[in-house]
Amino acid sequence: MPANKILKRAKKVRLLKTKSPKPSQKKEENIPAKSSSEFAIIKTGGKQYKVKQNQIIKVEKLKTASEKIEFNDLLSSKKVIAKVEGHGKSPKITVIKFHKRKRYQRVVGHRQPYTILKIISIK
Repeated sequence: MPANKILKRAKKVRLLKTKSPKPSQKKEENIPAKSSSEFAIIKTGGKQYKVKQNQIIKVEKLKTASEKIEFNDLLSSKKVIAKVEGHGKSPKITVIKFHKRKRYQRVVGHRQPYTILKIISIK
């Protein structure tokens, strides 16, 4: 091996040794304790969602006239109250049906509607 490659390798080894954290630098005292935030599992649109308070989720379009929607938790007897933030459509998905050698080709576009919900409270 040439001398310059040996020196480069030695520098890398020294850098790796110096970059390792020292025990005195680790201060776990300043890290706040993780709060045990409540969560609930709700079911809507044939899907299940794990939600927390103040979380914003997209679900299948809901046909509701009210601003607030109430769900039941699947695991316990908790009530989940959500506020409707808005409605929209997801980006277009192109569906292609094709049979080779049969001159059959169909192209159809689809945009899935959704509702945006904000979880207000879990009681």
